[in-house]
Amino acid sequence: MRRNLATLTQALLTLSLITTSWPALADGLAYNGHINGEKIDLKLTPQQVKELDKGSGSITLTNEQRLSILKITRRVEDVKSIAVLPATVRTCTCELKNVAIRTGKNKIEIAKCLLGRDFSREDPPFWPPAPEQMKELNLTKASPAYILTQLAVKAEEAKQYEIAIDLYRQATAACPKLGYARHHLRYIYSDKSEELEKQGKLDEALSLCRSAKALTTKHEYDSREELEERILKLTKKKLKNGKAESLQKPNR
Repeated sequence: MRRNLATLTQALLTLSLITTSWPALADGLAYNGHINGEKIDLKLTPQQVKELDKGSGSITLTNEQRLSILKITRRVEDVKSIAVLPATVRTCTCELKNVAIRTGKNKIEIAKCLLGRDFSREDPPFWPPAPEQMKELNLTKASPAYILTQLAVKAEEAKQYEIAIDLYRQATAACPKLGYARHHLRYIYSDKSEELEKQGKLDEALSLCRSAKALTTKHEYDSREELEERILKLTKKKLKNGKAESLQKPNR
C-alpha cells in the first residue's frame, strides 16, 4: 500500500514538473517573449517609440504601416490602433483584440488572429435559432425560410447534398440574414469543391470555391483567406494542366 502511494506521489510530481513547462498554446498570448501563434512583425516610428516609453499602452497605426499589414491580411481593414503589451505578459486571449507585444525598442509583434476581431460574430449559428434570434430575424416556425432550412438540415444529414444546396439557396433568398443557411451552404460548396478537385474537375471545383467565398462576410477573415488561397491554388493547377495538355498536342 505504501509502495503504491509512493509511486502515485512520484508520478504526480513528475506530471506537475512536465505541465509547468508546457506553453499555453490554447489561450496564451505570448510565450518565451514572442507571440504564441501567427504574428506580424512591425517596426515602430520614433513618435510611437516615444509614446510607449512615456507609458502609453497603444499606438495609432500610420497609413504606411496599415498598407504593409494589408499585404499580409485584410484583418487590419478597420483597425486604427493596436494595444501594446510587454513581452513578459502572461494572459489569455479570450477577451483580447488588436493587440501586440513589444519585442524591442522599436519593434512589436502583432497577434494576427486577434486583428479585427469581432466578438459579436464569433459564435457559429445554431439550428434552430434561439427565440431572441428568431424574433430578430422576424422568423416563425411557419416562415418559408425556417421550413426550407429545416428540410435542408435533414437533407444534409442524409447526405443528399444537391437537395440541401437547393433548399439552403432558397432559404438564404427568403431570409438573407439567416446565418445557419448561409454557413452550411458555404460548407457544402467547399467540401464539394475538394471532391471535384480530387476527381480532376478543376473548372467545377474552382467555380464552387468562388461561390463559397461569395458567401463569406467581411469579418469572416479566416474563411475568406483560406478560400482565397484555395482559389489561387486551383487557378495555378488549372493553368499548369492546360500548359501540359497543349504540349502533348501534336503540331500540325
